[in-house]
Amino acid sequence: MQYRKFGRLDWEVSAASLGILRVETVVREDDGIDWDERAKAAAYAFDSGVNFVNLGYPTYFRDSETAFSFGRKVLGLAGGRAKTAVNVLTRDIQSQADLDRCLDMQLENLSLDKADFCVLDWVYRRTWEKLKRLDVASWAERILKDGRAGHMGIMFHDDAYYLDDINSTYSGWDLVQFEYSFMDHKHHPGAGGKKYTAQFNQGLVASDCMKGGRLLENIPENVRNVWDEAEGDLSVAERCIRWTLSQAEVATVLFDLETVGQAKEYLETARKCIPGSADMFEVLAADFAKDAYYSNRMIQCSACRCCMPCGFDVDAPRIAELYNDALMFRDARIPGFLYNLEGHANVPCKKCALCEKRCPRSFPLVDLMERAGELFAD
Repeated sequence: MQYRKFGRLDWEVSAASLGILRVETVVREDDGIDWDERAKAAAYAFDSGVNFVNLGYPTYFRDSETAFSFGRKVLGLAGGRAKTAVNVLTRDIQSQADLDRCLDMQLENLSLDKADFCVLDWVYRRTWEKLKRLDVASWAERILKDGRAGHMGIMFHDDAYYLDDINSTYSGWDLVQFEYSFMDHKHHPGAGGKKYTAQFNQGLVASDCMKGGRLLENIPENVRNVWDEAEGDLSVAERCIRWTLSQAEVATVLFDLETVGQAKEYLETARKCIPGSADMFEVLAADFAKDAYYSNRMIQCSACRCCMPCGFDVDAPRIAELYNDALMFRDARIPGFLYNLEGHANVPCKKCALCEKRCPRSFPLVDLMERAGELFAD
């Protein structure tokens, strides 16, 4: 296995790391999950030198006890060979006591005395303002002092410049995790987020380099044509992994491994991919593939947020992002789950069209939000 420096810590992380119980698994719960095969894939990963595991979101599963049981099994397979990250959900937090309860519940159900990393989940402009009001810095220091976690981190999804305020408010974030695939180079936080983590000397955990498997399945014809014409005999999975790990700022890429065969392919690719491995032709092919995917969106919204704020609290840019994802990847499961989890269904558009008047590109946002509501109806 290849190892990389993890920010300011005196520790090197495996280039490939394990992420279990993630949203892409949650949305497959109705189809049946082969927990035994996933356990074998996790065991293979640890035996191959993977030394970091994010324990995911067991409470998102309807059968959360089975999910927690799998988490405990993975920890047993790790046998102390991997550092652990436990996620604290921030959406419904109203107090420091809520943060405590969420962390304690995760630790208890995973049979952990402490986590190596306590990661505040889904930090973006709204949750960050709430966390600041709750004095998250003092809470984080208390968690470190009482030993429930060894380090603090965030899972971030927003414009990169918010990372400046986040780090100015509290300088103790040792880990920053965000989605970073060839689709996300200019998508928040994108390359800007990568630069901020380097500036603040933080370990960057890149998640979703294959968009939860959606870059490997149901590939549109215009995207398939790009890959077929690309230089080099590489699988799509290899192209995705190499694009992300070729960037020196990325410490590790998180994989939710379903099978041993998948584990072998992904870990071998990660082992060989040092910074700068992807050549100019690979990077260009990925950029062409991104453009092909983007051409399948309903609107080319860049989330500039000129349409905001909405007087009825509708988050049009986020809904546009989720709806566009469903169209690009021809799969509504993950964006539909997030649409309902984030509560967009509870904040219906009143069709005042003020957002459309503010939009510098006059996108049909009212129509899009209506379509999204119909597509993602729970």
